[in-house]
Amino acid sequence: KLENINNNKPQFVSKELPWNIRENDDSATFSVSDFGILDLDELPGLTFTFKNGCLDCAGFSLGENGLITLLQPLDREDSESLMLTIELGDGLQNASEPALLKITVLDEDDELPEFS
Repeated sequence: KLENINNNKPQFVSKELPWNIRENDDSATFSVSDFGILDLDELPGLTFTFKNGCLDCAGFSLGENGLITLLQPLDREDSESLMLTIELGDGLQNASEPALLKITVLDEDDELPEFS
């Protein structure tokens, strides 16, 4: 009987993807599978992690299933864009290149007008 061994690195098909989040949204989610994932070994057990040192990742959680969830609403007046770096592994090997999720914070009319 032939058994499949884990000898291929998993890969992201797309290396960069955009994600637009409206400021003050408190329920935004993104699936890492939208990058497209290729693992020639076809073994279960893919893992998803934020790359160490990813400063913008602090406001997000990344579940075992690859679902990224916004932890708190964003404010466009504080930051117009964010970058999340995501690593992919299969329990033995990591993908050769991480994927980059480029977040654009969409403006909402949430500031009161000021008169001078």
